Amino acid sequence: MNYKKIYTLNAVISLAAGGLIYLLFRPHALFLSWLSLDLPLARVSFFGDIFVRCYLADFLWCYALCFSMFRLHLPSKRNAVFISLCAFLFGCLWELLQYTGLALGTGDCFDCVAYAVGCMAAVCIYFLIKRRKS
Repeated sequence: MNYKKIYTLNAVISLAAGGLIYLLFRPHALFLSWLSLDLPLARVSFFGDIFVRCYLADFLWCYALCFSMFRLHLPSKRNAVFISLCAFLFGCLWELLQYTGLALGTGDCFDCVAYAVGCMAAVCIYFLIKRRKS
């Protein structure tokens, strides 16, 4: 299996998982507002539900953004860190726009933490893939 396929799988699976979290646990989120869903999981409370509902999808989407960019550029290890830093800064800029009211959303600083962890996880997985393939 070549690098592009591995990076594509990482991006697609994490993007789909993030979308599924929003669909199942946050059906009234902004990008799903056109759907009239009344899913029972959206009303269920469980241990860790705040993490799953609010931060796991952001983590997965930033992870997917990193691997999408890795897929497009096939970077060296140093450039992979730079690409993931750009993804993190993009996420933080998006949160800042939400916070100031220039974009719709909540503008939560903990989302930036989720983006940072997602970027770090993407870089670590990227390094493991590169080392294993070498």
